[in-house]
Amino acid sequence: MREKFTALSILVEEAFFLQPFRERHIFTPAAKKPPHVTVHSPFKEMEDVNKQVLRELTDLFAFFNQFTYTLKSTGHFADIGVLYLLVEPAEPFQVLSRAIREKYPEIEPYFADPILHVTLARVKDLDSVEKKFYLEFGNQLPIQATAREVCLYEKYDNVWYKRNSFPL
Repeated sequence: MREKFTALSILVEEAFFLQPFRERHIFTPAAKKPPHVTVHSPFKEMEDVNKQVLRELTDLFAFFNQFTYTLKSTGHFADIGVLYLLVEPAEPFQVLSRAIREKYPEIEPYFADPILHVTLARVKDLDSVEKKFYLEFGNQLPIQATAREVCLYEKYDNVWYKRNSFPL
């Protein structure tokens, strides 16, 4: 079943070792998507992503340089039971997000000014899972990472698939 939207995300390759933890503690299709920072969601429906849109995205992201960032502390969205790693600094991601919104003002993101993060868990008992995370991975923090590309993901049959990537 084809979903109604895509998303633009930056994969955090340096955090791929966290994937088994994520799969144990996220019970949504997002668990199968590797660790990432979403810079715009929703984007267009996949059937609306034609050659022109792909060229526009290629040109848009080519304007930006790769950048480094750090994942060093956890945070919570307690109301929805999400444990995450905070992205620092957030500004380069915010600049990308604003550029997408300016290029495609007709596509409103879910959150106008999101807290940029890498989701670790979506559970009811955040404190317990956060303790497990620090026991298992605390000595591997902070994680230094480099944003190299923006990826276009499509959710299809309740699974996220990487459809394109655009180098920074």
